[in-house]
Formats: sequence, structure tokens, C-alpha cells
Amino acid sequence: AHAVRLAKLDQLCPGDFAAVKRQVEILAEVLQPEEFIAQLEAEHRIKPEVREARGIGFT
Repeated sequence: AHAVRLAKLDQLCPGDFAAVKRQVEILAEVLQPEEFIAQLEAEHRIKPEVREARGIGFT
């Protein structure tokens, strides 16, 4: 299940993993794999190329 979620994040780069790791260190938390992937998904969503690919409008 984790691999499927990660595979959908086609614009991830090493910096995204580093950003999540920094957030975890700042908050002094230990994230479970599910939570770590959720944070990666959030990093992925804010990328300009991902936002543009989603399109705007009603379906």
C-alpha cells in the first residue's frame, strides 16, 4: 500500500524527503510510515508543476 502511494508522487525529489525529515526534527516527533508518506504527499501537492497539472474548473 505504501509503495502504491509513493508511486503516485511522480514529482518527488530528494529535497522533499529532506524537508519532511527537517520538519520531524524540528517538532521532535517520530512519524510512523503512514504519517511520513502523508507529509510527502503534502510536499508533492504544493509543487507548482503538480498544481498546474491538476487543472482548474468543474467536472
